[in-house]
Amino acid sequence: MNLRDLARSRRSVRRFRTGPVSDDAIRRIIDAGRLAPSGANRQPWRFV
Repeated sequence: MNLRDLARSRRSVRRFRTGPVSDDAIRRIIDAGRLAPSGANRQPWRFV
């Protein structure tokens, strides 16, 4: 996928599920967030 396809396929979510989020989903989201770039590779992430 190139940048143009990515920009065209983006979407805004306006409705969310009301149920709880599983621990596995939270772990996967945090793991994906850790891979995001940071300024000067400082990686100022803090998780509770």
